[in-house]
Amino acid sequence: MGFDEIKDSVTVSEGETVDLGEVPGNKPITTLSARAREVRDLTTYEPKYLGKSGTDYDGLDFIPTTLRATRCEFRCDEVTARCPFTGQPDFYTVTIEYVATDRFVESKSLKLLMLTFREDRLTAEALANRVLRELDGLNARWRRVSVRQASRGGITLQVVMEASCYEEAE
Repeated sequence: MGFDEIKDSVTVSEGETVDLGEVPGNKPITTLSARAREVRDLTTYEPKYLGKSGTDYDGLDFIPTTLRATRCEFRCDEVTARCPFTGQPDFYTVTIEYVATDRFVESKSLKLLMLTFREDRLTAEALANRVLRELDGLNARWRRVSVRQASRGGITLQVVMEASCYEEAE
């Protein structure tokens, strides 16, 4: 079930019937089930950046969810950073994949994160590491960041970094 499939004005309290809209297979819910909690959490969620002017980045924003083992993928193909040696711009495609536990990444905050690298002097490896570290607050079961640098001199570079909640606990 996607966020666009949930009605904006739904509020839920214990024992209240909830109509989840025209999503195939949905029936009204009379207890505070996982789906009802998700609707409640989304209607009380206060976006950090969405619908607000300005582009000052202050950390990723996360949207609460009760869905389990949801695999998400973002692809950002307009990321730039400067070569740490020459200062020339490097162009990247950054792919972020994760398995959500209790929250999703809000896409506008991700866009603002990608804009912060524009003037930074970073290698592709450093860029992948910084994006992976920004995802620490996601509490994902598993996450992977792939950074693919646009071809220069006929050479393309791809860096892949990943982490799981099991590795971080050690």
